[in-house]
Amino acid sequence: MIKMFDEQDPRVRTMILKLRNKAIIDGKAKWGNKYGGFDPRDTQFGFGDLRLTHFRLTNVTYKGGWYNLAITSTGNDLTWVNTKTTNEDAYILIYGIGDNSPSPCITQIQFNFGAETGNWTDLSQLHGAERAFMFFEEGWVVSPKTSVTIKYSSTTCQAVNTEYLYLIGEVLGLKSYLIAYDNPDTV
Repeated sequence: MIKMFDEQDPRVRTMILKLRNKAIIDGKAKWGNKYGGFDPRDTQFGFGDLRLTHFRLTNVTYKGGWYNLAITSTGNDLTWVNTKTTNEDAYILIYGIGDNSPSPCITQIQFNFGAETGNWTDLSQLHGAERAFMFFEEGWVVSPKTSVTIKYSSTTCQAVNTEYLYLIGEVLGLKSYLIAYDNPDTV
């Protein structure tokens, strides 16, 4: 089981900095010493907000934001995200997860990257939290051209339920990539 923490836990900041540093080192090896932080210029690379467009999904809503997941069936091994490969120009950093659903039905989630099958994470901590988001103990840096599958398990709901599930993270890419993938109309 993957441990989760609220944002006040000092381990969260340590985890985020560790993942950012790993991605920056990998980015420098890929793109050279052109790191531009959170406001990259011209041919620099830098960070942007994580959006579903970074998983190469096209059925997204406003400006590449997270879409509402309609729960039409219940059970295990249901798929939320299924990406053949992430973009060759992006590192995806996943720090945590949030769920703004008024009556959450998703009980567990599993992240699979490439050939690596992840453990199932119990979301009961998330649903009982004061705030509807939590951070993972370790998080992930997903390298370019990596397959991503995110699965979930859900309980029986009274009727078709809409989950407002989202990931907390960032993407590291060239400025041109960050601009293009922030707006799905240009992808």
